[in-house]
Amino acid sequence: MINVSNLLSEPHRNWEKKSGATVEDINRLIKEIKIELPEKILELLRFSNGGFGDLACPPRLLSLYSCDEIIAEFQDEWLKEEFSGFLFIGGNAGLESIALDYRKTQPYPVVMIDRIAGSKSAKVIAPDANAFIEAIGLRYVG
Repeated sequence: MINVSNLLSEPHRNWEKKSGATVEDINRLIKEIKIELPEKILELLRFSNGGFGDLACPPRLLSLYSCDEIIAEFQDEWLKEEFSGFLFIGGNAGLESIALDYRKTQPYPVVMIDRIAGSKSAKVIAPDANAFIEAIGLRYVG
């Protein structure tokens, strides 16, 4: 099993870490989202509550949302209507967003979505949170 802190602290990874989420941040996220979040996503947020770096899968860059940003996106009425079943956890600082597809059962696939094109544009970029986290901080080779 991967250890997020050790993995993302490897010297060859390009990851601009933010301060980790507090216990209160994580508890508020769990309370507000009411979705069984993958433990590795929670571990990622405990390590880096937001952050930016390379991503070894499309869309090639990751701007990870903080717990507060994930909650705000989840509570946005338009996003609830247009993107039901997706939990946005970041983006690429451009047009693509990154989300957990919780329309499926766990393990939730991680998808890339063009919000302008809508939910039908969702493309799986990692089969689960573990594979997604393993791609953080590494250059895309494609």
